[in-house]
Amino acid sequence: MADSAQWIEVWERDRERGSMRYVVRTGVLGFGGGMFIMNLMTRPPAVFTVFGLLARAAIWGTSGFMFGALLWLVNERRYRKHLSSQPPSSDKNDAA
Repeated sequence: MADSAQWIEVWERDRERGSMRYVVRTGVLGFGGGMFIMNLMTRPPAVFTVFGLLARAAIWGTSGFMFGALLWLVNERRYRKHLSSQPPSSDKNDAA
């Protein structure tokens, strides 16, 4: 599977920003937040309690964190595999 140049560029930018930012943005806010909102939309308003909302937020936040961490690991493995498949760069400055 050949990685697209666009994916490589985006992943390199995400790597520079750090794993925690990626996990929080992609996992906790993206996945966990989205699932929390979808979960709220499927429940009638009469069943909302403070405890229920906090419990759902904790469950989806934790799930999002785990999802984001897994995505980070998968993407990092994919990126390293891409780097190892590239021919070594020959720098003319190294020869001098």
